[in-house]
Amino acid sequence: MRRARTVPALEWSDGLAQAARDHCQDQSTHGFTSAIGSDGSSYFARQARYGQVRGPQAENMTFGKNNGSEYIYQLYINDGNSHRNDRKKIMNAQFKKTGIAYCPHPLSQGMIVIVYASEFVPKCI
Repeated sequence: MRRARTVPALEWSDGLAQAARDHCQDQSTHGFTSAIGSDGSSYFARQARYGQVRGPQAENMTFGKNNGSEYIYQLYINDGNSHRNDRKKIMNAQFKKTGIAYCPHPLSQGMIVIVYASEFVPKCI
């Protein structure tokens, strides 16, 4: 972690936040802890509901009793994951846009979903 390079700040995207919110609420409602939605949707499909993603995209989820910064520390430290996949997503300089959602969760008190994209063009409604 000490050798990690800084990356530019992510830009907020309402469309990506809506995709994150959809998944967070779905997981909470059903008591699931899966990257796949109860309707079989992937994060690709959830993001496509609100706009077009160009380039790499990803999603992080974490559960617990934490406050906002503690959820991020949990993902960044990524203890127990030797590949540090969650950290790699947070620190991926290709990601320029993000959306985040929090919701209560019956198995862990709370969860957050973070969606990342290189480019995101929202749908015109």
